[in-house]
Amino acid sequence: MTDDPLASRLAFAQDLIREAGALAAGYFAQLDSLVVEKKGARDMLSEADLATEKLIRDKLAAAFPTDGFLGEESGSAAIDSASGVWVVDPIDGTQPFISGLPNWCVSIAYVRDGRVEIGLVFDPTGGELFAARRGRPATLNGRPIRPHAGRALTDGIVSIGYSPRVAPSRILPVLQRLLEQGGMFHRNGSGALSL
Repeated sequence: MTDDPLASRLAFAQDLIREAGALAAGYFAQLDSLVVEKKGARDMLSEADLATEKLIRDKLAAAFPTDGFLGEESGSAAIDSASGVWVVDPIDGTQPFISGLPNWCVSIAYVRDGRVEIGLVFDPTGGELFAARRGRPATLNGRPIRPHAGRALTDGIVSIGYSPRVAPSRILPVLQRLLEQGGMFHRNGSGALSL
């Protein structure tokens, strides 16, 4: 660990997210035996989600015991008293995951004093680790990346997500306006990976 607490957390989280991704990928390779529960309409929970989140939570607690934790599956721990909170989605894109599609990832962020300081998204099936720290260039597998240079909808492609918790009547006008203005879209099932 370094004297820079954010650098220490970022370095630790990069190793941890790869380890968590390997664990999740092991479950992905054995989908036939995966235990899956339904949380709601098109909202699934698998044993892979639970095991991956537990690994991340336990390792973060051991390395940074004064930090809080907020996980999609297990909820929060010590967030009221912590100046920094780890926010985790162990498998973003559970529906594609359990359907055998490679559009899922592990997502970890570190929030301090209400500001996102670190963000990581790891796509184990594609071998891509996106990492960012406030005020520094974002990276893909350690190499700096930058936003698309396009200035108009017709210059690129927009990622669109959808949840059955939102009425179709709310999303259809957005799609219509996008398409009428010459835009294109894709949807892959993982909001974090789409970003």
